[in-house]
Amino acid sequence: MRDLVLLYRVQFLSLLNSLAPRGRDGMTKGARTRRLVLIVAGVCLIIAIFESYLVAFGISFAAVGLAGAIPALAMVIGSLAGVWFAFMKANGNLFGLHDFDLVMSLPVSRRSVVATRLGALFSMAILTALIFMIPLYIIYFLNVGADPWTVLVAIASIVLAPMAPTSIGVFLAFGITAIASRFRHASLAYIVIALACILALFWGSLWFSSFSYSMSSEQTAGAVSGIATMIRDSATSFWPPAAWVSAALDSGHVLPFLYFAVFSIAVSALCLEIMQRCYLQINGLLAARASSHMSAKKLRLATGTQAAPVKAMAIKEIRCIIGIPYYAFQCLSGYLFMIALSVAIAVLGVRGTIVMIAPSTNGADQMLDLFFSFVPWVFAFLSITCCSAACAVSMEGRSAWVMSSAPVPVSTVLASKLVAGAVPLIATLLIGALTLLITGQENPFGALQVPVLGFGLFYTAVNVAMALDARRPNYAWSAPAEVVKRGLPIMVCTLGGMVLVFGGAFLAWVLMSTFGVWTGGVYNLVVGILGMAVGQAIFTHTSRHARLYIS
Repeated sequence: MRDLVLLYRVQFLSLLNSLAPRGRDGMTKGARTRRLVLIVAGVCLIIAIFESYLVAFGISFAAVGLAGAIPALAMVIGSLAGVWFAFMKANGNLFGLHDFDLVMSLPVSRRSVVATRLGALFSMAILTALIFMIPLYIIYFLNVGADPWTVLVAIASIVLAPMAPTSIGVFLAFGITAIASRFRHASLAYIVIALACILALFWGSLWFSSFSYSMSSEQTAGAVSGIATMIRDSATSFWPPAAWVSAALDSGHVLPFLYFAVFSIAVSALCLEIMQRCYLQINGLLAARASSHMSAKKLRLATGTQAAPVKAMAIKEIRCIIGIPYYAFQCLSGYLFMIALSVAIAVLGVRGTIVMIAPSTNGADQMLDLFFSFVPWVFAFLSITCCSAACAVSMEGRSAWVMSSAPVPVSTVLASKLVAGAVPLIATLLIGALTLLITGQENPFGALQVPVLGFGLFYTAVNVAMALDARRPNYAWSAPAEVVKRGLPIMVCTLGGMVLVFGGAFLAWVLMSTFGVWTGGVYNLVVGILGMAVGQAIFTHTSRHARLYIS
């Protein structure tokens, strides 16, 4: 039992410490502590934002007389938390281990190894469910009332809700990983599907917002009531545990709760038994990766082709981005949202909507000018999220010696990393600007501001981050997420870019309020041009002083 507890503690702490890996980039203990505090603060902020949306969602249910449907909604959210965590952490923590030989050589049983790793996944899923389900239950009890039985059922449902979905998610994650290990372009397919889902969610939220805005308050309330009823019926129909918990809370009967508890525990125990019995076969199956080597004919053809150094290395960078899902999500989502935003503005007809809102022609013109003066800043913010070059030096990892042996100057290496992100960005900004211009939503002067301001701020933020990355690269990473999601250059680019965008937009508003709306457009162009100049100066300085691939 002592070995089991010790193994569980190690595995659980490893999941927590993955937020700030220790000793990866030579940080001192104080620096690691400060970084961890900063990450925890950011996570708390994100949690607060999500919980505010959940509270608003629960209040809307109660407002239309469907407070009784809140437990079903909470169960669905808790279940999705388990599935999400299983998909995110099962591969690499439960199976597909990098140190599988070392783990299996420990003087403990295979069942203990699987139980502790599965228990860590369950614990994190329960913690996630706890964060998101408590606000909904608070709203439920404030509207319906509470007694000892309902409080007990609510607490037990928070603990048990993610267990069965996590178990199911583990097997689904294994199946997807097993298929992906034999599919050469699995990462690309995974990225495309995930981005398509994000785009569908974006368009769905826009459609609902525009649909509810076009209706009266009574019609909107009726639509919200219908949607709430649909969510409740869907949750209880497609996920029986949600119906069992709702019945236990509504009727006070013990039998539905027993169904739920037995189901959750039985599925979890079955998952543990299957995983521990087939653990060696599962990891052996994942070890048999599909070959990515070229055939002899393709290799002969490829060695005969030539390209300029910048072009060849830029293509290599693009392939690196596409080949790593973490990297791709960090860098490609901004392009997608820029195109979606321009299409949404064109399709929804912002000009017509504002004209309907404004009480007079002058009011409509002023609102239009203000709105479209801030549109370039939205594109600028999305441009800064396309920061593949910010951590491109560190992404070379232990293969950095390959680039160090290339007979090209440092400026060529850094330029190729910038080109890999800058060329798609320029194309995306031009597509967005032309979409607004062709559909009549923006005039030529306003459309010009979109690419100039967006690329200018992008060029400054990315060059600052790349200078930091080139000065102190992290080649010792064991997972791309350490560099892409938690690296200092990415944090500087993202947070610094937010400061630039929000600060610049505020100054634009001050100028437009003081001197007139026309000054906003001039200011946007000047800021964009200055951003390009500052970014080029930083790039030149980095190219002259950086010593790449020398730790």
